[in-house]
Amino acid sequence: MVTPPRLVPLLEQFDFARERLTGRLAGPLMDSGNGVGIGVTPLGDDEYFWEPVPGCWSVRRREAGPGPRATVL
Repeated sequence: MVTPPRLVPLLEQFDFARERLTGRLAGPLMDSGNGVGIGVTPLGDDEYFWEPVPGCWSVRRREAGPGPRATVL
C-alpha cells in the first residue's frame, strides 16, 4: 500500500512519539531528545493512576468501574 505524501510527516511524528512513550513506560533507557540515552525507572501504578485533583477523570481498570461522578460508562 502506498502512503500518501501528505501523511508521511504525520506518520513520522506518530512513530517518534510512540517510541518515546514506550521508552518512558518500560524503562530503563529513554532518548533525552538529543540522541543521548538517559536512565529512567519504569512508570509505576502510582504515577500512572495519579490524579491532579481528587475525583477528576482518569484511567481506571474496567473492574474499578467509572469514576465517582460519572453518569455514563
